[in-house]
Amino acid sequence: MDMIAASRQLNPGCCHLQGGMCTMDAGTGCDLVFIHDAITYFKEPAALIKTGAVCGI
Repeated sequence: MDMIAASRQLNPGCCHLQGGMCTMDAGTGCDLVFIHDAITYFKEPAALIKTGAVCGI
């Protein structure tokens, strides 16, 4: 079972989207954005800032 399928099973009331952390466009506002530990791979602060902008934070 892949990670999104596992999360959908554990969190059926949540919207699950998959995309690039710096380019994702959910097409709608969100009450919460969860970015898993892969964000620690960012090497430059600009990537983190861009991700925050994409998430609306």
